[in-house]
Amino acid sequence: MDDNRGLWRGKSCADHEWIIGDLLQVNYANGKRVCSIMPRNPVAENYVVIPEILDECTGLRDKNGKLIFEGDIVLAYYNSEEKTATGTIRYGKFMDTDSLDDYGYLGWYIEVQGHCISILQPEADGICIEVIGNIHDNPELLKNSKATRIYVIDTETTGLDRDEDEILQLSIVDESGCTVYNSLFRPERHTSWEEAEKINHITPGMVANAPTFKEMLPMINEIFSFCGTVIGYNTGFDLAFLQKAGVEFREDIKVIDVQAMFTPIAGEWDWQQNKYKWQSLVKCAEYCGYEWRGSAHDSLADALATLYCYNSLVEKNGMIVRKV
Repeated sequence: MDDNRGLWRGKSCADHEWIIGDLLQVNYANGKRVCSIMPRNPVAENYVVIPEILDECTGLRDKNGKLIFEGDIVLAYYNSEEKTATGTIRYGKFMDTDSLDDYGYLGWYIEVQGHCISILQPEADGICIEVIGNIHDNPELLKNSKATRIYVIDTETTGLDRDEDEILQLSIVDESGCTVYNSLFRPERHTSWEEAEKINHITPGMVANAPTFKEMLPMINEIFSFCGTVIGYNTGFDLAFLQKAGVEFREDIKVIDVQAMFTPIAGEWDWQQNKYKWQSLVKCAEYCGYEWRGSAHDSLADALATLYCYNSLVEKNGMIVRKV
């Protein structure tokens, strides 16, 4: 692994052929970035490569013994049976735990249908990897990936105004209740949010060392690129904040609002508004007999409660909605 860790891959400026070797230098000439690679063989010569197409080697090999580079597109085999097209191999900060205090790990990872998996220990997750292409030569492999994931989402914010307020926490769980993503964020415009803090209990000190939402946006967008159905409680609120913050959703995404499912069941009519009264997630969870994992108004706890309530309402009331 160590011998290959320093390798780089780039495309020759002369003929656009791939060159693999040591990255010798990166300088600037006439205001342009110039990079060169020297292959590791006795008669090697330097090759000037396209600076925008440079990938570092992870030092690891796939199931067929092929070196894995940044930018590779892979198939991930779960327990040697199921295979799924993934996003690109990346180096950066990623989340793979349920801890609210965990802002991510720095290292190589792959995104497997929304899950960030460290490729330093894929076997621990029952996964083996096969390289099938890369984002420079085969971008269509990503475009053809089907968005089939069902995600339950919840956010905590500095307030209720999507134009002025900011996201403090985002949690995403899948249909089995596994955490896909969970992070606190450091606001860029707000230093305090007293009214919201009374509800979500997120203090400025708790997010002082957290990443900004903008820093994590590429990862979040990649996660949602695999999402075909999004479920939430008052889902429109969360989606409005996420879209305002730059999150992109597929045009054909299916949106399910558990609050809209529950309000007719609660049956409290607002004669002035001429509609059913708003009902809290706490009340919905009580109706469904849910035992909380964590505290209400923590976005991860709320996402898990929303998932339970969704399945319970479908089952209890015979709603013709897909059970997850």
